[in-house]
Amino acid sequence: MYKNRKDLSKLVLLLSFESSSHDTAAPGHLCDSVSSLVSYLTLAVWYKSHTIEHVWPQNPNSNWPNCLDSTLHLNAIGNLSILPSSENSIASNKNWSDKKAIYAILSELSLNNKETMAAEARHNKVITANQAYTLLKQSKLHPHIVALANCDSWDASYVEARGKNLLERV
Repeated sequence: MYKNRKDLSKLVLLLSFESSSHDTAAPGHLCDSVSSLVSYLTLAVWYKSHTIEHVWPQNPNSNWPNCLDSTLHLNAIGNLSILPSSENSIASNKNWSDKKAIYAILSELSLNNKETMAAEARHNKVITANQAYTLLKQSKLHPHIVALANCDSWDASYVEARGKNLLERV
């Protein structure tokens, strides 16, 4: 869907994220929430610098296993998320474990924990000092990213199951 209809993909993602939180019974999936910290259905979110993140990147580095089919999974709704452009640039083409570390930083509520996680990510060369600053000082919590931070792996069956979960929420 993304390849031919980026606007429709973005709308489906925003609709599925609205009033959601991570599903503790199904790691990586979303469930209904009583209230959401963020409303995704606003013109500001639509027009501002929120971009579509390909979890399995459009140009994956060699550290990504060949467990996904670029024709079937790359632009599938289950492989997509929404991030502000600065955070999306940080995640970029990184491998799954690095992206998961970035998602965990973005998901953390405690500033102390977030700082510790960012320092560890810098030490492990996942992010640079400037990227750590962005993640710590400029980024906001996006509840749907908490779900991604709780995923153990990113493979074809998971992308398909996540896509089904997101589409059922629309």
